[in-house]
Amino acid sequence: MMTIKRERNIYYLFFVLTFLITGELCAQQKDFATWWEISMDGRLNSGINLSGELEQRMEGNGLRFDRTLMTVSGDYNLTDYLNVAGGFRTLFLTDRESRPGTRYRLHTDAKGHHSFSRTDLSLRVRLQYGFEDIIYMGYISQNKFISRQRLKLSHAFFGTRLEAFASLENWIRFNDKYGRPFYKIRATAGAEYKLTMHSGLSIRYILEQEFNSVDPLQFHILALGYSYTF
Repeated sequence: MMTIKRERNIYYLFFVLTFLITGELCAQQKDFATWWEISMDGRLNSGINLSGELEQRMEGNGLRFDRTLMTVSGDYNLTDYLNVAGGFRTLFLTDRESRPGTRYRLHTDAKGHHSFSRTDLSLRVRLQYGFEDIIYMGYISQNKFISRQRLKLSHAFFGTRLEAFASLENWIRFNDKYGRPFYKIRATAGAEYKLTMHSGLSIRYILEQEFNSVDPLQFHILALGYSYTF
C-alpha cells in the first residue's frame, strides 16, 4: 500500500514541476498541424512484441509537408508492471527553407505501469539519440542526446469498445551547449475505438510547446491513427 502511494506521489510531483516551469513566452510562434498514423504490432513466441509505424505530419495549418516518419521497435515485459523497449526511426523532412533532408533516431525505453479496475497509469522514460548521417552516427557534435519522460493515464469504458487517454511528456537535452536542457513539453488527450478485436481507430488533440528558444513554437495538433494487431 505504501508503495502505491509513493508511486502516485511521484506522478503528482511530475505534473506539478512540469507546469511550474511553464509560462508566458516571448516571440512565440503558433501553428496548427495534422498527423496521420498507421501502426502494426504482434507478439513473437519469445515474448518480444514487434511493431512498425508509418506517420505523415503536415504543418502550416495542415497544408505544408513537414516530415514522414518510419519506426521499427520491439519491447519485452520484464515483470507484470515493468517492460523495456528499443527502436529505430527514420525521418524524411524539410527545414524552414523547404530543403529536404533525412534524420535518424535510436531510442531505448523503460516503462512502469500500475492498473486498477479498467484504468492504467504508466510512466515511460525514453533515452533518444539522433544523428543526421548514418555513416557518421558516432560523431557526437553532429548529434542530439535527449531524455523524454511521459506520464499517461488511460481508461477503458465497461461494455464499450472505447478507451480514453491523456498524457504529459517533456524533453530534456543532455549536451545542450547553451546550458538550457529543458526545451519542449507535449500534452495529449484522445480516444481509441476498437473496430474489431485486432484493429482500432484513434483521435488525439496535442498541444506542443517549445521553451528556451529565441522563437519558441506552439503547435496545436490533430492526430488520426489506425492500428492493427496480429
